[in-house]
Order: sequence, then C-alpha cells, then structure tokens
Amino acid sequence: MLKGVNIESIIRKLEKDRYSFGLGLTGLFSIITVRNIVESAFEGTQVFGFSPLTENSFYMIFSHFPLFYISLFVWFCLFFVLITGEKPGVVMKPLLIGLSVIVITPFIDIAVSRGSGYKLTYLKGIEEFTQIYRFFDFTRDLIQASWGQRIEIIAVLVGTAIYVWVKTKSVWKVMVSPITAYFIIFIHGVLPNTVAQIPGLLGISRLNYRTIITAGILSIDSQNYSIIFICSIFVFGWWVLKRYDREFARNILRFKKSLFLILATLLGIIYAILLIRPYFPFIFDNSVHYLIFFIALMIVHLVKMASLERRSSTQSIILTISALSAALAIGFMYFFIILSYFLFINYIVPAMKTRTSPPYLWRYLPGAICTILSFIGGFSVIFGQATFACVIPLDRTKIEAYGHELTGWNYFVDGNYGEAVVHFQTSYSLKESNEILKRLGQSYLYIGRSDLGIAVLNAIEPPDYETILSLGQAYVQKGKHESARHLYRNAVTANTEPVEFITLLAQAAARRGSAAEMDSLLRSGEKYGMSRSRFHQIRGDYHLQSSDYTLAMAEYDRALYYDSRSVLAHAGMGMAHYGKGDLVEAERSFSQALIYEPNNDVMHNNLGAISMVRREYDKARNHFERSLKINPLQSEAYYNLGLIAQAFGRNQQAIEMYSEALKINPDFKPARMALDRIRMND
Repeated sequence: MLKGVNIESIIRKLEKDRYSFGLGLTGLFSIITVRNIVESAFEGTQVFGFSPLTENSFYMIFSHFPLFYISLFVWFCLFFVLITGEKPGVVMKPLLIGLSVIVITPFIDIAVSRGSGYKLTYLKGIEEFTQIYRFFDFTRDLIQASWGQRIEIIAVLVGTAIYVWVKTKSVWKVMVSPITAYFIIFIHGVLPNTVAQIPGLLGISRLNYRTIITAGILSIDSQNYSIIFICSIFVFGWWVLKRYDREFARNILRFKKSLFLILATLLGIIYAILLIRPYFPFIFDNSVHYLIFFIALMIVHLVKMASLERRSSTQSIILTISALSAALAIGFMYFFIILSYFLFINYIVPAMKTRTSPPYLWRYLPGAICTILSFIGGFSVIFGQATFACVIPLDRTKIEAYGHELTGWNYFVDGNYGEAVVHFQTSYSLKESNEILKRLGQSYLYIGRSDLGIAVLNAIEPPDYETILSLGQAYVQKGKHESARHLYRNAVTANTEPVEFITLLAQAAARRGSAAEMDSLLRSGEKYGMSRSRFHQIRGDYHLQSSDYTLAMAEYDRALYYDSRSVLAHAGMGMAHYGKGDLVEAERSFSQALIYEPNNDVMHNNLGAISMVRREYDKARNHFERSLKINPLQSEAYYNLGLIAQAFGRNQQAIEMYSEALKINPDFKPARMALDRIRMND
C-alpha cells in the first residue's frame, strides 16, 4: 500500500488488460514520437536534425530515436522475464505503461532550461563505466545527460524495484534489479561509440574512427545509430520471442526457405564491394559495415518469412515491421527496393495468379523477380541513392566519381582535409555536384587555403545553409565583414534559416557598436523565435565592445539564466573578466565553455592568451597549436605564436607566424605592425 493506493493490484490489472499487438505497438511508437518531437523542437536549428522535411531530421526523429527506445524496451522485457519468471506477454503491458515516463523528460528540460533545451552527446564508450557515479552527482551538469533524463532514469530504477518486489517478494532481486536496469540504460548510451572503436582496438588506423559520426558507407550519423540499435533489437528481440512463441522463434532461424534470396543479396553486396573498393579502400575498416551487411541479409529473410505467414497475423506484423524498419535504417533506396519486393510478393503475385495465364509462368517468374530485387537491394547497401545511376546501365565513370566522393567524405569527417581535397577534386572532375563542391570548398578552408575555399563556395548556386555558414565564417576570419553581412542578408531574404542569420547579423552589429541596427535585428529575430539566451548574449557583446564590463556581465548572466550551457555567453563573460583584469575568473569562464564545446578553437586561443600574460609560454603554445589544429584559419593564434617565438629570440619563426596570420587576414593590423617592427630591427 502507498497512501491508500494498492500498487500490486494496479500492476495485476495492467497485466490482465487485453488489447491487440498492433494497438500496443502503436502506443509504444506514439510515446516515443511525442517525446522526440517535443524534445527536438527546443534543440538547435532545423537544418541539424529537427525538421522532418530534411533527411537528417527524418532519420533522427523517426528511425534513430525510436529504435533506441524500442531496443531499451526489448532489453527490459527480457530482463523482467528472466528475473520474475513471467511470460513476455505479461510483463510487456506494465512495461509499456512504465515507459511512458519518457514523455515527461522534455517538459522537465524545457522548464529547467527556461525554454532553451539541451544538446546532448552519447557517452564516449564502455570505458565511461568507471564514471557512473557522476550521473548521481547532482552538483554536476553533464553534457551527456539532462536534468530531465536524470529524473526519468531514477523513476525507471524505482519503478523497476517496485515491479520486481511485487512479482517476486525477493529482497536480493529488488536490490539487483535497479542496478541491472541502470546498466541496461548505460549500455545503450555507450553502445554506438563502443562499436565504433572496434577497428582501432584491432589495429586498423587508416581512418581514425573514434565515434559513430557521418562516415563509412552511410551518409547520415543517425543511420549509423539506427543500424546498431536494430541489431540490438534483432538479437535480444529473438530471445524475447523465444520465450513468447518458441515455434515461431525457431521458424525465424530456418533460412532454407529464403536461401536463394539471401545468396542474391550477398552477391549484390559482393559485386558492389568489388566495384567500389578500388576507389574506396576502407570498406572493411568500419565495424558498422559488417552490421549493415548482416541486417541486409536478415531483411530479405524476414520479408520472405512474412509472406509465408497468414496476412495480418501477429507473426506477419512482427516480421514485416522489423524488416521495413531495418530497411529504412539502411537507407531510402534499400527501403524502396524491399518495399517493392514486399508488395510484389504479397499483393501483386496473388492477384496476377488468379487473372493471368499460363499458370506455369507464375510458378517461376515471381522467384526470378524477387531474386533480381534482392541482388539490386544488396548492391544498394553500398551505393545508396546512386544505385540506378551507376548500375542501370553500368557506368564506370559514375562508379569512380561516387567512390572518390565517398572516400573524400570519410577523410573529411576524419579531419584529414588534405586527402579529402584530392578525392573531392577527382570526384568533381568526373561528376559536377554542388554537394561535392561544398565539401571541396570546406576542405580548402580547413587546410588554410582560404581564398581558394571562398572561390569554390561562391561557385555554388543556389547556396544552402551549410555553404552560407562556412562562407560567412571564412569572410569574418579574413576580415571581410561587409561580405559576410551581405551573404547573411541574402540568406534572410531567401528564407534560408532566417533566425540563424538574423542572429549573426545582430551579433556583428553589436560587435561594431551599432546599437540601432542591433536593436532592429533583435526585434526581427524575436519574431522568428530567437532564443532569449542569444538575445541577451548579443546585448552583452555590445556592452563588451564598449568596455562597459559591468553591463556586459549583467547581460551574460541573463543569457546563462536562460541557457546555462551557452558557450558564447561563457566566452563573453570570460572576456569581460579579462577586461577587468580578473584572470582567474576569465580562465574559469573560458574553461567552462570548453566543457560544453571541447573543440572550440577560440576558447583555446583565449586560454592561451591568459597563459601568455602569466608568462606560461609552453602552456600558451599548446593552446594556440590546439586552436590551429581545430581551425587553421585562426589568424590570432598564428599572431600569438609569433609573439611567443619573438619572446624567445626566434625572430625567423616569428616572421613566419606573422606572415601566416596576414595570409589569412591581410587587414590584421597587430600582425602587420609586429612584422614591420621585427624587420626594422633586423
């Protein structure tokens, strides 16, 4: 009893509820979708994953996250079956209701963050197991977990203990159950990056795969996550199914009935590998690729098994949904081929058999067509949306172009931009494409060839959001602020992520000290939904450039009130403290910003500047070099390295550093003056 509520009777009632498998599945998807859409609406711009109209967003909301929670659901179901001895059909019903706790998380986060939401990252890998205690340290703000998630997970642990107690009345099982539940959640948090590290552990280092990011043969990071979680669902879901319907589980492993389709799919994959490997030699270096191949083979088997089951039966629904969800995780092209195969074998063939003759034709023709579709499906696992362009008819030039584009992209996300340039150039020479041109231009910027990068990006018509952002940042770093503003104004006029570029225009006006222009842009930004944090951070920048550090700090405080993880507000606060001569607080603010954005080149440059003031030159040099590794267009970092070299009497090295700074930004006066002084003294 709990305040007059009999929890045991509630659980018993839930277990006895009768509803169809389809209704339960719909409820599960509804819970997950509501949570994800509400959460995503308060996080980042639409371009980076939160508008269902974009491919990135679609996979994030309707594939990656649903599969993550379904995998959790399956693992918990198996755990409850094992620890309570109940059947899956019994534990699934209260578990489904219990899972609805995830819906409260985004609302808690919205309230706690005052509407700004949280951007979270996956745990680095299984080695994070030693840091589990941090999750329960509520004095810490973690970038891997929000406050809503912490409450959600604690509620799950309590609910797990209560359910196990009601079912078993065993003290030791009650003690073990929340620990196991947390371990299940933890495993799901570390699984993607742990899988990504397998090649490195095996000594494969041609590409430095450290985490699951947009690399390999899948172009979107959310697809990589989806692949891992669909494998988890297949494996652990089969164990649950074995407890639910042993004969059905055994039938799933009877591959003889779909052997020809599996072989056709495998041949398609092998043929695609043979075609792509001369241009993309990393096909066997990524652990996710093997999971993709396994899933592709399983999908055709599941669709075949579904066609043998009675249509609309529970077994058929399970097999069909599993197959189509997995096919979608691999990609739209593979999904289209598998869907065509499913519709053909289940609807077209039965209809045609009753309406056409001779009958012997329909004895062999369906098998032949399904075999061909399976082969093309296997091929599409590697070539994706380029499948028909490369194969029908076989076009070696397009295959080579696609292979070099794929290789260039893998080098790009690995940070090896020099190699990326070589492959993007080759690919573009074979097939002109704005996407290749964009990556080529970005690669030029990253290796410090800013003029060439700007020229390439300017050739893209019409420019997309990412192109405008990269080009604008390059203009700013070269001191061409008017060009950047013109670019952003055109983006706003074209309705390309207007709030993002209105914000950048307002920030530029603030840093120029143009109060009237800034206020006008901020009012416009509010109409488009500019966050309150950014609003106050920009006003803080205005007061900072005016050297009114007290007012600047007040605005940054308000920005952090609305978003405690705002890197720009922490950075601005650090600059205000630096301006007031408080190096300790300045260093603390810059370091705090780095916690939320570890690869922020500007923060490393700022921390290096503080170390220089303290005459900690080795520490300063490390920060500046780290800054340049992240962003080779940091003219300030080159200038500061020149100052360090000059302090140690290495004038030739100082000249080289000042020259590099001026190569990036010819109007960078401190570097020009330092270079003139050193040459006059020589």
